[in-house]
Amino acid sequence: PLQNCRVTMMATFDAAAGGFFPAARGHSQWLAAGLAILLEANFEAGDTILTTLPPNSLAGLGAAFVPWLLSGGALEFAGGVSIDPTSTNDWKGRTHFVAPATALGGLARQHRGPLASCVAVHRARYGHSQSFAGVPCENLVDLFVFGELGMVALRRDDRSRPSLIPLGPIAAPSSGR
Repeated sequence: PLQNCRVTMMATFDAAAGGFFPAARGHSQWLAAGLAILLEANFEAGDTILTTLPPNSLAGLGAAFVPWLLSGGALEFAGGVSIDPTSTNDWKGRTHFVAPATALGGLARQHRGPLASCVAVHRARYGHSQSFAGVPCENLVDLFVFGELGMVALRRDDRSRPSLIPLGPIAAPSSGR
């Protein structure tokens, strides 16, 4: 009965006290991860994603790579300490920026032109509470990543503090448009 069954899995790795362990996910889990970002950041077809996250983790793949595949736009990987603001001259459509929360504000201010969204990636156990009051983007999304186990994306309504993860079911988009 399992001869015709095809399961496509992809594994990322996380570290624990005992060493590294794999976290395998199927295509539906990757689609769910990317779709949450797509809805929270208000992506449109053909949008561009600029990210500083490498595509080797749940955060890098789920917040940038999968939304890029779903939106059909462009994907550009930037260095972790600066971005090339001149590289955006030929981009079509709107630009979404994905970076660690600790670096997002400074990097987003280096970008020329408006940003459709900024996705601040937080390692959930560290509890960052940066204010992004002067960050030039339409939508600000907090992405809380729990190692390689899961992530929650929430649009930030108040630029001075992250949204709180609600108890109970979570839906995307998290706030009304």
